[in-house]
Amino acid sequence: MARRIVSNTEAFCAAAARWWLAKPAVDRLRESVFPGGMAHACEFETAEYMHIRPELVESGKIGGREAPSSIDGCIYDDLFGSGPLHFVNRWSRISESGVECDPNLATTEKGRAFSSVAD
Repeated sequence: MARRIVSNTEAFCAAAARWWLAKPAVDRLRESVFPGGMAHACEFETAEYMHIRPELVESGKIGGREAPSSIDGCIYDDLFGSGPLHFVNRWSRISESGVECDPNLATTEKGRAFSSVAD
């Protein structure tokens, strides 16, 4: 939408990934490795769900850290910084469940902090 607005109007428009609004809280509370520890169904996303929609979190299905979000020092994925190369991999190559990183590090308190823009 931002590109369309800029291309079709005189307006200036920017887009931001919503998780960047949580960066101060993430910097303070993150336990997962950086880079490559926050990617999909990870500490960040699981914590957000624990806070926003706890009834959708099936805690009994949370397993261990299944897949690091890293292939090597140049190819990794992290919500707060990707590597010099952004390789779009199929999660099924590296993860049985789709989890990329460690959801066990998630807490409701982190989710509250990550979801607060004022933090």
